Amino acid sequence: MPSLTRRRLLAVATAGLGTSVAGCSTIDTSPPTESPVDASTPTQTATSTPSPSRTPDTPDTAATPIEDGQASPAPSCTDGYYPLDPNWVVHGPGPLGGFAVSLDTRSIALGETLVAHVSNVTDEPRETAVKEKYDVQYQAETGWHSIFGTEMEQPLYNDLAYRHEPGEGFTWELRFTKEGLAGYHVCDSLDPGTYRFVYWGITAEKLENRGYAIGMPFAVSAE
Repeated sequence: MPSLTRRRLLAVATAGLGTSVAGCSTIDTSPPTESPVDASTPTQTATSTPSPSRTPDTPDTAATPIEDGQASPAPSCTDGYYPLDPNWVVHGPGPLGGFAVSLDTRSIALGETLVAHVSNVTDEPRETAVKEKYDVQYQAETGWHSIFGTEMEQPLYNDLAYRHEPGEGFTWELRFTKEGLAGYHVCDSLDPGTYRFVYWGITAEKLENRGYAIGMPFAVSAE
């Protein structure tokens, strides 16, 4: 799996979590089970298996990122949850900071599982932030907005850097139901339409104090 370097514990103004563990609806801010590497110690080589090649959804690594803009929070979030504030600009599927996002399929039905990958598409090791920094957004008439909310308005994140060897990265398996998208609270009902998966843990570039993200749209149909 990706190797880990220690940075600092960071309080951010955006909300979010992202491990797809059924039944979990709170933010886990505890460190990963493996011990972080001290800053004075060279980062260890990652041992995770490279993601398999995927066509046609694997982005062209030579392509120039296309700015898709910034999304809005969920229009409303009840039961004491705070809407996730997408405080970053999406630049298409990448590459961005050496990483690109891809999906196993660009079309699913409600209740099916979305499988998303963020992979190092360079020929040298690169770093990301934690895996929890992801979002799922819905395309409404007024533009993109997050579907997620969290229990804390300003949750804490472990500011850790994960090192990925070429071809390696993170994979998410997200069952497309309100319960299956555990770890976050889904603010409203899930309806057929156009969504996009977004990863906002790319830290190599900044734009007016807002981070960049990579994302790819997909279609969701009725069950």
